[in-house]
Amino acid sequence: FIDPLMLGSVEILRGPASVFYGSGAGAGVLQFSPARPRGLEATLQWGSDGDENLQYLGFGDESASLALSRRSADDGDSASGDRLHDRFDQYNGQLLWSGEPGGIPLSFHQLFSEGRDIGKSNNQYPDRITDYPEERHWLGELSAGFGERLEASVYYHYQSLDTRVESVGERINDVSSESLDWGFRAAWRFDRLRAGLEYLGRRGVESEETETSLATGQ
Repeated sequence: FIDPLMLGSVEILRGPASVFYGSGAGAGVLQFSPARPRGLEATLQWGSDGDENLQYLGFGDESASLALSRRSADDGDSASGDRLHDRFDQYNGQLLWSGEPGGIPLSFHQLFSEGRDIGKSNNQYPDRITDYPEERHWLGELSAGFGERLEASVYYHYQSLDTRVESVGERINDVSSESLDWGFRAAWRFDRLRAGLEYLGRRGVESEETETSLATGQ
């Protein structure tokens, strides 16, 4: 759900890295770093398959930047000419800020993503149609450095997803879910010792499913 134009680099860190990146990183980390626009940047793209198009605008400097993008496409075709159910509309926004108020290095990263009318191809299409009417993500992180030995950050990720699966002529299943992940981590560096503290929690988990029979309308 992250627009590739908003990624500055992707780094693979193998081996035990849980001290700095959390308890879920025992085997390694796939780390995404955001791209920071320098000055004014704009991109327009268009593809013939599915009328896919992109509009991107970013601007900023060393301390703050803002980027906005929109991608959309209609259903495309496979190599054999079959219709694919892969349409989508995607909107992204990203805000980056860094500074040293009071002599403390701070950085803030906020990412917003919303997808609409997302189609998912499968080998049963068009008899079975899977759609994501809406997908939404809010991610944010605030990091601080205290001298050369201590780094700390707090972060959150709100997500919601609507799913619709239609078995044509039989039934429609609608699923709506949402949750909020949040946590903090701190890492201390010493000459021959590294120590870390982390908390991760999930709150507000809700999921609801309804099924409508096309034969009875209930």
